[in-house]
Amino acid sequence: MYNVVIIEKNGSCESELFKKMVENGDVIATNVKNAVDKLITVKGYALCTVATDNKQFDNFYVDTKELGFIYTGSEYFKKSIKDYLPNTNKFIIKRLDTKKGTTYKPQPVIEEKEDTDELPF
Repeated sequence: MYNVVIIEKNGSCESELFKKMVENGDVIATNVKNAVDKLITVKGYALCTVATDNKQFDNFYVDTKELGFIYTGSEYFKKSIKDYLPNTNKFIIKRLDTKKGTTYKPQPVIEEKEDTDELPF
């Protein structure tokens, strides 16, 4: 048995295509640990509960322009995406080694404003 239920969705993951992909088990995603130091442009995200014969767990899927879907179970990653997405959709994925182990976080990219030679009047 393999079943996925969408709990929360945003952006591109609100589409009928994503819903169909979930229903058919066709969300093929890269583990976030394989995307360290990569720049990503987030198009959408979805929190899903995955159930198999042996276990049940939550995965956070992020649809990116550069890598397609990436996934993680990290609460920190999910919180950061949700907190910063209203301000930017560009992030660099970083690995953090802590006393409790390794975790991954999306570091928001602060966009530079273009200089213009125009005068404000």
